[in-house]
Amino acid sequence: MTAFGKILAFLNLIFAVLTGGLIGMVYLTRTNWQQAYTAVQNKAQAANVAYQQLLADEMSQVRAKDQQAQAALAQVNEKDKQLAAARAEVEQAKGQLEAAKRSNDKASENVTNTTTEIERRRAEVKQLQETLMARETRVRDLEAQLTKVRDEAVNNKLQYDSLKEKFATMMAQYEDSTKQLAAFAAAGLSVPRAGTKAVPPEQVRGTIKAVDGNLATISIGTDAGVNKDNILYIYRLSPQAEYIGRLTILSATSFEAVGRIETARRQATVKPGDEVASQITTKK
Repeated sequence: MTAFGKILAFLNLIFAVLTGGLIGMVYLTRTNWQQAYTAVQNKAQAANVAYQQLLADEMSQVRAKDQQAQAALAQVNEKDKQLAAARAEVEQAKGQLEAAKRSNDKASENVTNTTTEIERRRAEVKQLQETLMARETRVRDLEAQLTKVRDEAVNNKLQYDSLKEKFATMMAQYEDSTKQLAAFAAAGLSVPRAGTKAVPPEQVRGTIKAVDGNLATISIGTDAGVNKDNILYIYRLSPQAEYIGRLTILSATSFEAVGRIETARRQATVKPGDEVASQITTKK
């Protein structure tokens, strides 16, 4: 055998030893790898189980959190709705408050106006009460005056009836005397009146200007034909015709005269404004 052969044989031997060693190592390695693989696989399965359990737990927690989030979101939505409702209620309350304020202001104004109206009505009532009291007083006064006037009217009616009867009697006497005087005058006889006292011209008429006791001053004198000792008749026509008496002239001037009053009855009185005349007639 050559050296090359020996080398090749040695190399084959070495190769065989290496191959055997490699095979042994591979076998050993393979056996260890399988055990490790089995261990790792077991660990992986355990880890997978733990992972699945952990994942399930996490998913359960996620679902729980999601449910909590959904519930929280629902609560938030509910709170938002409640907040919106509360805001609407607040706005409504603000509107009601403004309306109440306006109503209160209006009510205050109405109270003020009502108070003013009440004060005005009180003043009117007071004024009306005063007016009513004044009218009641006036009515009482008028009733008293009416009673007095009625009494006076009754007395005046009695006096009027009495005076009317007396006046009618005196007028009848006067007419008879006038007729007799006219007959005497037609016969050409001169008949003095009241003894020897002169008679003023017919239709002499005047008024009483002043009265002093039983003396009276009249508005006519000598210019009208009135002289001393003339007799004039005193009477008045309003408020009713009344014969009062006669006036004997004591003195006379151009425009007035003074005479003595002789009343037809005791109660008769002569007043300024009464009329005097030589004959009693009524004015038209």
